[in-house]
Amino acid sequence: MYDRGTQGNYQLWVIIFLICLFAAVGIDFIFDATDFVDVPNAWDTLLVAGYAKAAITFVKYCPQVYLNWKRKSTVGWSLANVCLDLTGGSLSFAQMAIDGFACGTPLFG
Repeated sequence: MYDRGTQGNYQLWVIIFLICLFAAVGIDFIFDATDFVDVPNAWDTLLVAGYAKAAITFVKYCPQVYLNWKRKSTVGWSLANVCLDLTGGSLSFAQMAIDGFACGTPLFG
């Protein structure tokens, strides 16, 4: 319908970035599950997954921010998507806090 140009073609650095994040979470999970390395905290894999989620969210907005700065326009910037990401991140954080409280390992302290 509309010409997408080069949009949708993934660059090699994006694929490498995602593979590294998935590998970090997977390796951490294996270490936690097998007790190969003494991890001081049972929440370790969840924290690594949370950091991976934050990194992906940061990286996915960088091209749009650059494009908006370059064009001096916010055409294509969807405030609804930003609000949805913020809400999802806040609810994920709240879920971790509630789970930690329920298990007797509070997130802070």
